Amino acid sequence: MSQLTQSEKQNLRKVVEAIFGTSNTIHWQMNEELLLVVGNMLQANIACSNAMDHVPRPGVYLNLKDVLKEIEKIANRINTGNNSYEICSISVKNKWRTAAEIAAQGL
Repeated sequence: MSQLTQSEKQNLRKVVEAIFGTSNTIHWQMNEELLLVVGNMLQANIACSNAMDHVPRPGVYLNLKDVLKEIEKIANRINTGNNSYEICSISVKNKWRTAAEIAAQGL
């Protein structure tokens, strides 16, 4: 891959600042290695969110009607496909933080 353009670096910086915070990323180099890590993070977040779409929400299921309502909600979450869950974002951020820091140092 060729060098990132200035615009691509600015976009990457916005994304990593949103994920890790400006104070943590102020000295990070925006480079191809970091871009790859962020891409892996996005894929992991999507996979986690897709799995979460299938998880029933807490509640009391007293009868079949309640279960059917929850099944309908799960199906709707799966159909919309644009969910990103906070628990997934936090998990992915924590898992990939070290890799991102190393990549941002150009190591």
